[in-house]
Amino acid sequence: MPPANELLPLHETVTAVVVAYDSADVLPACLDALRREGVPAIVVDNASSDDSAAIARARGATVIASPRNEGYGRANNLGIAACRTPYALIVNPDLVLQPGAMAGLLAAAGRYPDAGMLAPRIVEPSGRVFIQPRSLLSPAHLN
Repeated sequence: MPPANELLPLHETVTAVVVAYDSADVLPACLDALRREGVPAIVVDNASSDDSAAIARARGATVIASPRNEGYGRANNLGIAACRTPYALIVNPDLVLQPGAMAGLLAAAGRYPDAGMLAPRIVEPSGRVFIQPRSLLSPAHLN
């Protein structure tokens, strides 16, 4: 994997993986924001009954259409397996990436090359900062 601070275009550095299940209402804003930042997307459609897959294709995303809902974790694994970039960004379909957020995450990856995962600050539409009080992936004192 090249260093995060190596000057590669974003589309060669990171791919967003978006798991969609009946997400047609929120997916356009998510994918439009990723495209504005130059981040390609893989949408894993978990057997949606709405137009999620068609919306994703229309916005240039690669779509992996799962014939049944395999669940969030397995769907993310399918998307990550399809990534051809050094980094993957796991994005919920109701998330709208703000300008500069991806550059900030890649800068953090350059500062912490031994990190296995980075998490951005999540700001809700109300302006409230989302705080995850405890991660099952790390000790409580690191959150």
